[in-house]
Amino acid sequence: MITTAEANGDDTTNLESELATAQGETENLRTAKTTAKDALAPVLLAQGLDDMYAREGEEFIAWENYNAVVTELEARREAYAEAEQELPDVEEVYYTAQYELDFANSREEWEAASEAFAAAEARFNAVNDRLNESQNRIGELEGEEGDLETIYNDSVTAREEQAQKLKDEANVDVPAYDAREGPPTLPEEEETDDSTAGGSETPEPSTEEAV
Repeated sequence: MITTAEANGDDTTNLESELATAQGETENLRTAKTTAKDALAPVLLAQGLDDMYAREGEEFIAWENYNAVVTELEARREAYAEAEQELPDVEEVYYTAQYELDFANSREEWEAASEAFAAAEARFNAVNDRLNESQNRIGELEGEEGDLETIYNDSVTAREEQAQKLKDEANVDVPAYDAREGPPTLPEEEETDDSTAGGSETPEPSTEEAV
């Protein structure tokens, strides 16, 4: 536009002034945008690290829940196996005691057989109760195990994605985290230098004597 005006012999002083002003304003906007971006970067990084801590916390809770079920399931299976191993001997004692009670020939034999049968029956019932309780609980835990494992695996994926996001957007490598080793640690905050925090320094006491 200015070139055309000059070719036509027109006064281009105002146009040049307006162009210079527009260019200055554009440069000011660019500077302000860069300054704002630089000021925002630490805030976004802090938020990203907070999000990372949250993802690690979720993974730890998911692992604790999953591991608790796996641990109990293992213990219940062991208890069931022990009771199952005990059962044949317990059954033999129980049915023998029942037979001797049924065919006692005297009051003395019946009293002795009755006492033996009561003890055998108590043990027989206890072993069967352990079997039934363990079996029922195993069924419940097996139903929970798969869901909790999925939640744990999903939480691992979410934590890894957040770590990659920090790498891509802030070029920050966060330490590898494994929930099996314990809970996460809080993100480290930058230390504030008191000397640059502003404010006046405490004056040294005067050594001059008052006149």
